[in-house]
Amino acid sequence: MRRILLVICLLLVAVPAAAQMQLGIRTGIAVNGVSPGYPESITRTIAAADVTFPLSGLLGMRLGAAYAPRGGENSNPNQPDAGFVRGTPWTTTNLAHPRNQLEMSYAQFSALLHASVETSAGLVEFGMLAGPWFGLITWCRYRNDPCADRDRSVDRYDYGLALGGGMEMAISDDVGLALELIHYLGLADIRDDRRKTTTSQLAGQVGFVFDIP
Repeated sequence: MRRILLVICLLLVAVPAAAQMQLGIRTGIAVNGVSPGYPESITRTIAAADVTFPLSGLLGMRLGAAYAPRGGENSNPNQPDAGFVRGTPWTTTNLAHPRNQLEMSYAQFSALLHASVETSAGLVEFGMLAGPWFGLITWCRYRNDPCADRDRSVDRYDYGLALGGGMEMAISDDVGLALELIHYLGLADIRDDRRKTTTSQLAGQVGFVFDIP
């Protein structure tokens, strides 16, 4: 993580003073998953803001912050290990709650390399995004109760890689409408368990991009 921050700082220092920066405000829908143990996805709303620093004619560095939900669900009552507390016997109490839902919310930060190309008219821009992300957990809930109360402890942080793409359409000289799809792949083991448990998110976002003078 220290090396990543060092690289980002060096890239920002290298940005020409006259380069055009952009501010993005985005929101959308995210399909979230946790594996193993929660084979069904849950859909939640996301919100994000970012600043893009141009590095060259086609490349830029996008630094972002987001409210990022994560989680998964298992509605199969025949898999107690998928969502129930370890050591809890299989009883009629468990059968009364067949849907096992684990939900987390993160303050997520990302540093994504942005490569783009414009159409000949300059009204539409297509781009690709790739880079690392890091999340700090803000709350965790299992079956509407705090995870700690259910003995479903989750680590305070998550991290991984993001890969996606999208398009931006010019609305005016300094405002654009952006559409994008990004896959956030978690690499951290979020639970202290016998199996490695990771998160994933597929986010579809729409928003506005403003040129910063």
